[in-house]
Amino acid sequence: MQHIRRILPPELWNALTPEAEELRLRVGRTPGVVIAGREHPLSASIVTRATLDQIVGAASGHSSFAALGDGYLSLPGGHRLGFCGSAVVKDGHIAHFRQLSALNLRIAREVRGVADPILRSSPLKNTLLVGPPGCGKTTVLRDLIRLCSERGHRVGVADERGEIAAVQDGLPGFDLGPRTDVLTGGPRGEALELLLRVMSPTVLAMDEIVSEAEYLALHQATNHGVLLLATMHASSRQDLCSRHQELGNIFQNLAFIQRDHIRMERWE
Repeated sequence: MQHIRRILPPELWNALTPEAEELRLRVGRTPGVVIAGREHPLSASIVTRATLDQIVGAASGHSSFAALGDGYLSLPGGHRLGFCGSAVVKDGHIAHFRQLSALNLRIAREVRGVADPILRSSPLKNTLLVGPPGCGKTTVLRDLIRLCSERGHRVGVADERGEIAAVQDGLPGFDLGPRTDVLTGGPRGEALELLLRVMSPTVLAMDEIVSEAEYLALHQATNHGVLLLATMHASSRQDLCSRHQELGNIFQNLAFIQRDHIRMERWE
């Protein structure tokens, strides 16, 4: 949390509670904090554009807004700072922001034991962790990686944005177990292929399947007898199957993540 304290004005830092999952800042509005999925107002001053600029400047090393075209910054500790505002489009894509109007600071945490129900339910198979944004999929995946590693698996993690491992100086900031190797920065599809070639994992893990390249890399890994762990946004089984039925060729188990419960199902 010291990484968050470094970028926030003292008033906002002092108003945060230990249970905070997200800090929401909108120009002209009272700050909000998300706890257990619900947003509540904070006892702090109305947010100004200068406040947003100050936070983004501290988080980015005072880079210009031209460096923020991805819409977020990955922070030390696995936290992520997302932002909205007046976008500048180039070649059909958002290139940078002219002004900022809102920030969302997502606070990463390590919760040991949260993935126990997945391993208790059945022998470990290719498992897709499913749920809506903000339900805790990455937190569960992080703990599942640790448990697999502690049970003797060699785990390769494709961590493009650094949110699973919170790598600092090349080393994971979270405990991912004694037999885990993490590749950060590169596209996840390429990272999966590289880990498979050079680190000989028995388990491959990644967050948020979003592209055809990632699907193809996962499918290729199944030909090497590697167990696969990944997450995907979906509101329900029906939603998942209607949009991504092809993933049933890869994953045997589905773990539906809720804030206080994990429901295991077979993908049939």
